Amino acid sequence: MEKETFTTVTGNPVAPGATVDGRLKALEYKVSTHRHTGVDLTKPLSVSSSYGGYVTSAGAAGTPFPPGWTVAHTGTGRYTVTHNLGTTSYAVVPTALQALLCYITSRGADSFILDCVDPSNHNAFTDYDCMFILTPQQ
Repeated sequence: MEKETFTTVTGNPVAPGATVDGRLKALEYKVSTHRHTGVDLTKPLSVSSSYGGYVTSAGAAGTPFPPGWTVAHTGTGRYTVTHNLGTTSYAVVPTALQALLCYITSRGADSFILDCVDPSNHNAFTDYDCMFILTPQQ
């Protein structure tokens, strides 16, 4: 696996496993997922205010799911999660279950869209359970 070099905002190299300003931890592996722009990762993220949710293939809120939030099945393999944050200053990480892939296609002030595809079937949109972690940016 290819190792990736990490640097601080000022361009100084960071050793794997090192802590930067007490907030960021250098990673020892390369992340190969959909990268969404618009989130300033130079600012600290508050782990204490993270939200996690389970979405069923039918588009129902599973357990856990943040209170007051809703989910809708808006098409094959597509789920819209509506929250009450009122901002786009958050990072959301989807997690596919089984051998599927899921990714965020839209991130708005009050909702985000989660898509699930089946790589063994030419990336066809597929209804399947998935999870997410959302962390507001401070």
